[in-house]
Amino acid sequence: MLNGIYEKVMGIKTDHGGVTFGDVVVIALDIFLLIFTTFRSYDLLIRSVPTGWELMAYFGLLGLDGGMVAWSLAWIFGSTTKEQDWLTFGMWLVDAAGMFLTGVADTLLYAPNMQNAQAMHDTIMVIAWYALPIIIAVNALAGVVYHFVSDGTRIRREERRKKKALERQRRLNEIALQDERDKANFARDAVMQRRMLVKLYDEVARLAAEQALAEEQILRRLSEVPLKGNLGDAVLERIGVQENGEQAADQSTPAPRTVEPVADVADAMKGDRNNGHHRDYTSLDLE
Repeated sequence: MLNGIYEKVMGIKTDHGGVTFGDVVVIALDIFLLIFTTFRSYDLLIRSVPTGWELMAYFGLLGLDGGMVAWSLAWIFGSTTKEQDWLTFGMWLVDAAGMFLTGVADTLLYAPNMQNAQAMHDTIMVIAWYALPIIIAVNALAGVVYHFVSDGTRIRREERRKKKALERQRRLNEIALQDERDKANFARDAVMQRRMLVKLYDEVARLAAEQALAEEQILRRLSEVPLKGNLGDAVLERIGVQENGEQAADQSTPAPRTVEPVADVADAMKGDRNNGHHRDYTSLDLE
């Protein structure tokens, strides 16, 4: 059994290659000495907590003797970055200083007959009231910082930063794509509106051409036949053509009219069209 334990201990890998016999001896020495320093630290801490809260003294040991052991193991086996190396070694020094102060202060408590007892009492109070709480608080903060500067934390932070950058770039691309779509839709609508306007212009031009053609046909037919009856009255009344230039005022019925040349009627229709007046000549009785 002892051989198995020895082999396992010797198989532990450290920064300098592994555990040797000298390492085992030094570790055993440290364990016995830590028992003494831990007792000193606990004895001082138990005097600084209220009655009924003695358990808090054990937690305080984690920032002194226990912290020194923890930071040394972290420096040997755990730290992977330069910041972690400096942090673990610096906190080992801080805890070692705290362990030394508690050992001195607890020793002074059991020497009341020594000279300058009041001065020693003041020193003990300063250590118990100020130095120990500061050292313990620094240990708590250093534990958090140790994780901040670890490789795992840095890798995860870098991955999160890249993921956020990709998400931001994707969002910007979506906004740019939507903007291009809006521009394309606007351009398409503008083209459709222009096409509709062109169609409207073409339709108006076609209607105008058809109207002009109809008027030309009417004029051609008027130039081919004479006007008479109601048709003659309507056209002659429109152009003001009467027999001998005037109508007999003393007759109850209209005097017979002479038909002027059809060219006058055609000229009148052309004048109406040029002046913007459009008369419906299609209802005229042409023979």
